[in-house]
Amino acid sequence: MSDKSEYYQNNKAKFKINYDEHREERLIQNKIYRENNKERIKKYHKDWLNKPDNRVKWNAYQRQSMKKQYKQAKYTLFNFLGNKCTWCGILDKRVLELDHIKDDGEQDRAKLNGRIHFYYAKHLDEAKEKLQILCCNCNRIKKYERQTSSRHLT
Repeated sequence: MSDKSEYYQNNKAKFKINYDEHREERLIQNKIYRENNKERIKKYHKDWLNKPDNRVKWNAYQRQSMKKQYKQAKYTLFNFLGNKCTWCGILDKRVLELDHIKDDGEQDRAKLNGRIHFYYAKHLDEAKEKLQILCCNCNRIKKYERQTSSRHLT
C-alpha cells in the first residue's frame, strides 16, 4: 500500500468530517464555476456525447432513469387512488390499470404527450377527479359496454 493511500485510510474519519463541514462552501463554489464556464461545460458535454460509446452509455442511462421515474409516478398514483380495482376490489397489482373515468384518455394522452403518469403524480387532486383504478377484466368490460351502448343495439 502506498504512503498516500495508507495516510488516507488512517485519517478517513477526519476527512469525512472536514468534507461535511465545508459542504455549503463547495456548493457555492461549484455554482459560481458553472455560471462562469457555461460555454466550456456545454462544449465538454457535446464533445463527450459525440463519442459513439458515450452516446450508447447515455441512452442506456436515460432509459433506466425514465423507467425508474415511471415506476415511481405509477406507485404514487396507485397508492393515492387506493391500490385496488374500483369495481370488483381485486388487490393484485399485476392486473391493475389506470382508467379515465369519463373515457377522455385519448385527449389526455395527446395533451400530455403520453406522460399521463408523470403529470397526475404531480397533480393528485386532478387524478382523483379524472382517474380510477380498474383491473384489466373490469376495464375491458367497461370498454365493451361503452362500445355496445354507442351502437344502440336493442
